[in-house]
Order: sequence, then C-alpha cells, then structure tokens
Amino acid sequence: MSSTSPPFDCQASNPTGPTIGNRHGSASVPDPEIAIAPWYPDRAGVAMDKGLSLAVAYPKEGAVGILPAIIIPKGTAKLELAHKFLDQILSAEGQGCFSERAYIGAVNTKVKLSEKLQKIVPYGPTLEKAWFIDPEVVAKSIPNWTRRWQREVAR
Repeated sequence: MSSTSPPFDCQASNPTGPTIGNRHGSASVPDPEIAIAPWYPDRAGVAMDKGLSLAVAYPKEGAVGILPAIIIPKGTAKLELAHKFLDQILSAEGQGCFSERAYIGAVNTKVKLSEKLQKIVPYGPTLEKAWFIDPEVVAKSIPNWTRRWQREVAR
C-alpha cells in the first residue's frame, strides 16, 4: 500500500468521551448515552456473551485490519514440528476453532464461521474490504500520525 491515509474520512467529536469495557474485554456498566464506540470484535463478542446488548458494524469503506504474526525462532531444534504446528493452526479447522472461541477473524478464507460469528468478526465482504497497511509504513509514519492526532483530534 503506497498511501498512509485511510480510505475514509476520520473525525472525532469527543475523543475523551465515555467507553465501555476495558482492555481485557470485561463488560462494565455502559454509559446510557453511548450510541457508538470503537471496540475490537473479540472484546465485543465476549461482552455480548456476558449479556451486554451490542452489535458490531464496520465502515462501508472497510475497517483497518490487524496483522497478527506467528514466528518460528531461527535455529529451532524442532523445525519440522514447528511447521506441523503452523499447518494446523492455519488450516480451516484450526482457524475455525480459534475464531469461534476467541472472536478473532480467520486468515484462512476456506473457514466457514457460524452466523453469530459472521456478524462480529471480519468475514466475507468485511474482510475483503479491510485495509491492511504495511508494518514498515506504520513504523515510519507513527511520529507524523501522533502529531496529526494531537493537532486535529486531541485538542
């Protein structure tokens, strides 16, 4: 991706306003004034399981995707076993199991998720529209993004 600008307009009217839950995904009593808030799908799924009335929505232009990584340490004594592990967790069966239990979108496009999960995690059209930016571009752009955030949003 050559551009570091998202494919949608970013605006915030109350960046320090109320939030629901915390970084561990536990649902707190939400502020009745909240109509919309940014939250990761895994935390939303956990909160829904705990009884919080939520729905997940993605921007029509596409959401920002997260690039998780699994690494085999250089020089490992069990390279063949590490490859078997990667094959298993990247298989449709492994990805489906992980997605259904952790509310995380699958990277294997052959995974068939439950209807419940399809409404929560990036899947099908929402995954196809996801915006994944190159990690090197992110690393180089963070100082400028931070200055822009402080100038335009956190004023």
